[in-house]
Amino acid sequence: MNQAPKIETATITGLFQVEIHWSTGEVFTTDLKDLIGPPQEEDPFCALHDPAFFVQGHADD
Repeated sequence: MNQAPKIETATITGLFQVEIHWSTGEVFTTDLKDLIGPPQEEDPFCALHDPAFFVQGHADD
């Protein structure tokens, strides 16, 4: 049975930049600065415009 890849680590590498290391060995780097600003009603990532969303995050051990 195939298993979905898992996130091994996610590191903040710069202002609004995140680097995600997957169990497959791949690394995904993204810049979230385009998500900052007034939320658009049709935006599927609307919650990411709210700083309170990030306060809820925690690290798994």
